[in-house]
Amino acid sequence: MSQKVLIWSGFGAFILLFLVPLSLGASIVTPQNVVSEVNRVRSGYNLAPLKEVSNLNMAAESKAEEIALLGELIHTPVVKGEPWALLAEANYVYKKAGEILAANLNTAETLVSAWMESSSHRATLLSPEYTEIGIGIGKGLFKGRESNFVVGYLALPREPEAEIVETKEDPRVLLLQKLILLLNDLIAQYKNKLAQNAR
Repeated sequence: MSQKVLIWSGFGAFILLFLVPLSLGASIVTPQNVVSEVNRVRSGYNLAPLKEVSNLNMAAESKAEEIALLGELIHTPVVKGEPWALLAEANYVYKKAGEILAANLNTAETLVSAWMESSSHRATLLSPEYTEIGIGIGKGLFKGRESNFVVGYLALPREPEAEIVETKEDPRVLLLQKLILLLNDLIAQYKNKLAQNAR
């Protein structure tokens, strides 16, 4: 299997098309391959690997399909509003989250490399706070070419809040506790009287 790769000359609009076999170690853009490449890069910075989470994948897939329809890389799409609304729609509750986008990159390695060249994307990818990741891929036209639109959500999930359970005690236990307190008071009063009589 092979793929077309574009190389742009810095001196003008010269485009060189050639074939690069995927067997040279490059991997096609799939959510699993992108996550694997992100974790490979993070390991080089002594960062923990990110866990791929289905809810984040679902949110990223929804966003990727949306921006592919629009043909633009935008963080706040017209159709669904704030990017974080997609996380809520996918029932993902987060403490902190980041979004990264890309288009027109054909291997997981070139995709992650492009993200690493952008200071904001790099900061997101290398944040030690994030523990989970989701990747979504959409297909559409980008600058007139059929392209992959890739969305990544990196997040730190919010821990579920402790549930407060109201317990109801048996009325007999409450009565017994009151009787014990009363008995302790009576014993204390009796001891006081004995001490006074002993003087």
